[in-house]
Amino acid sequence: MSQASNHSADAAEPRRSARGDASQSQLFAGLIDAVIVEDPVAFPFPGSVARSRAVAVWTWVNRDLCGDIDISDLDAAMPQVLVRMRDALAGADADFDSGRRLRAALGNDEARAALPVIMGALRNRAVLDKAQAFGRAANAIADETALSTAIHSMPLQDPPLAALLFHAAMGQITNPTRIVGAIIRLSGNSNEGTVARAGFGPVIDAILAHAQNQLHLLQPTGPFSDIDLMCRSLDRFHRLIRALTGYIEFARQPLVYGPIEPYQADFRPH
Repeated sequence: MSQASNHSADAAEPRRSARGDASQSQLFAGLIDAVIVEDPVAFPFPGSVARSRAVAVWTWVNRDLCGDIDISDLDAAMPQVLVRMRDALAGADADFDSGRRLRAALGNDEARAALPVIMGALRNRAVLDKAQAFGRAANAIADETALSTAIHSMPLQDPPLAALLFHAAMGQITNPTRIVGAIIRLSGNSNEGTVARAGFGPVIDAILAHAQNQLHLLQPTGPFSDIDLMCRSLDRFHRLIRALTGYIEFARQPLVYGPIEPYQADFRPH
């Protein structure tokens, strides 16, 4: 994904390009790609945002909020952008008619519901990169105690931030079973309620979100579909789900998460 619009000698030109073409290739200049998931998203999770909802918010930012701001360098303009997003959201929460106009501008209630997550990701865009680096580093940590210590260093007391960081990290982790084993040791029990109360609910959310994010890769797009990619996606799905179902004791009436079966059903042969 490109990180910014092509620059031009005319400073106004990239500004028009950034506002006028809120395409997916320019989605927030790639700053929050680590928490973007592809549609379909049957079960939204607090640490990720469906691309369609992020596109709706990005279009709104370009069209309605930042017409007088040069966002060709979005990272530099982010403080101004976030202030305007915060003010618009506060106004919508305070007044029914303003809230209705905001939902109309975004196109649906789902995009409106995704606004706090997107704003949180934008505020913490720098640590999303660090979370991805953490995920890559975790693959090379052989000592289980060291891995548990590293996981425990995440901001567990801030669940919204932890959800974003664990989602960003999980995309880089090749063996999610080791992560699940570590959070069970830290929690002292494999029961889902105990794991959630210990602050590791976002880890399970991240695993489920990444499993769901394999769905779009299993949709054939024509006679020349990438079968190798589909097979890798299927393998990734099973690694993620087995890391949970093989080690976490889910209640028959789940306490925190929805049932696992809807995810598995999407991958059963027809």
